[in-house]
Amino acid sequence: MTDLTQADIYAAFMLDHATGALASELQLAGDLHVRLHPAGSGTSDLWAIVGGVLLEDVAPAEGGTRRTVTHAGCDTQVLADSLIGGSQRLNWRRGLFGFDTAHLSPRLGRLLRMAPGKSVIEHGHNRLEAAVILEGALDDGHATYEAGEILFSWPGMRHKPRAVGEECCICYVGREQERKKQWFSRH
Repeated sequence: MTDLTQADIYAAFMLDHATGALASELQLAGDLHVRLHPAGSGTSDLWAIVGGVLLEDVAPAEGGTRRTVTHAGCDTQVLADSLIGGSQRLNWRRGLFGFDTAHLSPRLGRLLRMAPGKSVIEHGHNRLEAAVILEGALDDGHATYEAGEILFSWPGMRHKPRAVGEECCICYVGREQERKKQWFSRH
């Protein structure tokens, strides 16, 4: 997976988001990105148009392209709205590396909060992770991401995220579900 780019993953991610094919945590990341950033909204609308052309015989959802996708017993779009609007009650806990975390539920990801200038230790990933910046800005050593933008991390990628600017950086982090180990392989 080392030849992948943010743009490659973004295109595939947004297609999967539009079809509701993502796991709960990643679906919520997509919902947040669509609500907070013009690129997310535009890409979502584009996939809805493409889907509409491919499925011409299917009646469109009432009220436009908004669809309800339920994961882990939760409408991820409603949860996205509550996170953006600040109506979600959060239980922040101090992490070992100087940032705060708030877990939404076992299958709906977590929020990270870093004070300006604070960083996470350099690390890699063993599965796809999507982080949506809700407030402030984040630099991961490759690029700087601002409110509404989405940052992908994938197996083999290494980075050291750090809050930049004058305000705290708060981001939602969702991960691909862990794959079960295969003890025996087929040839």
